[in-house]
Amino acid sequence: MSEFVDVTEHGRVLEVRIDSGKGNPISFEVLAAFDEVLDTFEKSESHGSLVISGQPGIFSGGFDLAVMRGENIDEVIRLVGLGGRLVHRIFSGHKPSVAAVTGHAVAAGALLALGTDSRIGASDARMGLPEVALGMVLPDWAQILAEARLNPSHLQQATATSRMYEGADNVAAGFLDEIVPADQVVERALMEGERLADLSPRAYIGHMERHRRPLSDAMAKAIDVEMAAAGS
Repeated sequence: MSEFVDVTEHGRVLEVRIDSGKGNPISFEVLAAFDEVLDTFEKSESHGSLVISGQPGIFSGGFDLAVMRGENIDEVIRLVGLGGRLVHRIFSGHKPSVAAVTGHAVAAGALLALGTDSRIGASDARMGLPEVALGMVLPDWAQILAEARLNPSHLQQATATSRMYEGADNVAAGFLDEIVPADQVVERALMEGERLADLSPRAYIGHMERHRRPLSDAMAKAIDVEMAAAGS
């Protein structure tokens, strides 16, 4: 598919593996490749669910640091906004999705996982939202997503204090639904993808429209505001 993501068909489950180099950063190229995959996936009658995976030991370390540490603020805003659009597209999609968190998932990596329906992760994966510790404020769309998916008792620590989680604590906080040994993550996620692919598409869409529409609309509005600030 591209040098930044690998696509593999497993019957009715489509696996998209991030393979963008050291740390598996989410770059403009990764986002463009994902959009292309989703364009095809959403129209496909043969694929009923999506699994997003990473490299062994690392799901994604977040947005491309070459951009995030650069001096072009508009490019930073554009990257974060486009990342938000990808997460929003997955979160509000009409087909179920699974995150196979093969290793550490930090910042945008953790947010990408939170956007999926089911999250299976390695027992040694570290996950968290370190933005505040890095002197940044979570984008509004990310805060909305965190409030929707994380355990309320951990929300303050996970966002405002940038606590990092590991092992069973990822489940307690709400970053993951299930932990398994690292070498079983993709296999278990594909099994979950098969289960989700068997759901009634009509019923799934109906439930998601009712359950997530207010959150989805709020995320979309926040992203549009942020992108407008960068002229995108």
